[in-house]
Amino acid sequence: MAMKFLKINPLLEKYLPNVFVLYFLILMMWSWAEGDYFFAFLNKPGLDIWSCLVLFSLLGVNKRYWHWVILGLAGVGYLLYAINVEKILILKLPLTILDIKIFLKNPQGLFNALGFDSSIYIASITLLTILMSYFLYILITSRLKTTVIYLLRGFFQLSLFFICMALFTIPFNIYGKHLTALYVSRPFNIFFTSKDQSPKMDILSQLAYLNSIFSLSQNQKSKNNKNSQMIPDKNIDEINSQYMVPMRKLSSLKPNIVFILAESTFDPNKVFHLNRADTSVLFQAKNNAQRVNLLNVTPIGGGTDISEFETNTGIDTRYFPFFGYYVSQFLAPNLKFSFAKYLGQKGYSSEAFCPTDGAFVNSRASYEAFGFQNFLDVNQLNLTKYWSIFSDEKMIDAVLPYMDKAKPPFFDYIVFLENHSPHRCVHFADHTQYKNSFKAHAIDADNCSLNEYLRREAGTTRAYNKVLKHLQDISRQTNRPFVLVIFGDHQPSTFVLPQYDQYRTELSKKYTFTKIVSNLPFPLQLGDKASFHATLLPTIVSAYLTNSPSDLYMPENLYLWSQCNDTADLTKCAIFNSMGVVYQKYLTNAGLVYTQHT
Repeated sequence: MAMKFLKINPLLEKYLPNVFVLYFLILMMWSWAEGDYFFAFLNKPGLDIWSCLVLFSLLGVNKRYWHWVILGLAGVGYLLYAINVEKILILKLPLTILDIKIFLKNPQGLFNALGFDSSIYIASITLLTILMSYFLYILITSRLKTTVIYLLRGFFQLSLFFICMALFTIPFNIYGKHLTALYVSRPFNIFFTSKDQSPKMDILSQLAYLNSIFSLSQNQKSKNNKNSQMIPDKNIDEINSQYMVPMRKLSSLKPNIVFILAESTFDPNKVFHLNRADTSVLFQAKNNAQRVNLLNVTPIGGGTDISEFETNTGIDTRYFPFFGYYVSQFLAPNLKFSFAKYLGQKGYSSEAFCPTDGAFVNSRASYEAFGFQNFLDVNQLNLTKYWSIFSDEKMIDAVLPYMDKAKPPFFDYIVFLENHSPHRCVHFADHTQYKNSFKAHAIDADNCSLNEYLRREAGTTRAYNKVLKHLQDISRQTNRPFVLVIFGDHQPSTFVLPQYDQYRTELSKKYTFTKIVSNLPFPLQLGDKASFHATLLPTIVSAYLTNSPSDLYMPENLYLWSQCNDTADLTKCAIFNSMGVVYQKYLTNAGLVYTQHT
């Protein structure tokens, strides 16, 4: 009975593919008649539906099972569509094949990132297990000969389907080289409208198109940007020496260095108009705080791995097109040098502590590429895998014993997670329990989300205080100084949504914060400039170790900052193009394949 599901339907097999091709040609003619570009017909409605019908034909589904297949494919299609819309809204980046691969490799990570409750993940896995078990039961209890015949037939038909899908992408590969100008500078408006940010292209076409772009660019030969020119080292040293404190006495013991990436943490006093000031110590110049600055970051609403990459390498991912959004897949594997390797040359041991599974977005492989000698993920730290109940304090309680065992001087990179979106209103009975609110007349749900952020921010602050106290204790016991850097990776997706724009100040959504604390004198004279980009952090910290401008880590970043006059978007600064030549020192030729900045 169950084997009839794969029974060939001759009528479908004979006529439906021809109908699909005819419909395809009509769409192309429609686009040309309207004067659109070659692939504009892919924007026309209905292509997803017809793609599903072709799938029915190729798999030979019996009519009696059509409604189940339609519901299943419609469900998958709608899920992809919904995720695509949400991703475009928050990240201004469409869904790609890489996102699907990341999900298949670590599905729990995506459930967590989307803010689903742990019970939803458990229920989904349970349902999938039941369905798969039932299917296997049917196969096992069927007659062996029948099972083998239908399995072979099903394998052949699935193979035919994937061959057809591959053929479907051939036009993109043929014409993709003529569309280079559409994507080299991340013009995401080809995928969604600028007005309401709704998708222009149906999801199947979008996935095929983006996959062809990735394939084309990977096959291109690396070539230097024609506008890229090497900045003479002498010029860099002359400028950078003006920012270094003269005649500074270096510590006889190299300082222990700790970076803390605080997930989705920003200074709400700078971002929103509030009724009361947020008094978190994170944003105050207390306890040896040497800099409390706005930090310009690349991602908005999500993309922690981008900030991880930039603060570990000093390489600005905005120099790259789409590949800058998938650093763990494209850039990290091709690193030649990084901040951890720079410190390793100076005798540092290094450890990285990750609150997620090491397989999620290729984290473990990325940190190994960064040059860390040891990497511990949520499994090795024995912490919860469910982000909605994650505690930064518990994270630090698990990390500090490793810090005690580390060979000095050490460099630790710690990733917090507690303030990850969404910020649902689940911890407050009513508005009387709120600690703060937006100045503008706000709906209760928005104020509640704000207070949920502040509640978690308090947990992050307590965790930060534990690290600071521990470093101070180690310093008192060993006379070894320390440098502690905490920063936000991006503003949370909750608050970058349009509904919160009415409460915002004029500050860009690309700003978070950074705080540098040390019992050593601050090594640079940065003046009153209010901000810098995240890529400058490794360079600043390296100044604690040297008096020589040429011995800084990636000194070109300090030079770039000085010459661009604190420009919010360094990519608009004329000398930004010169960074391509700089990155040749840090990336292999394979990594530079993805360099398409113009």
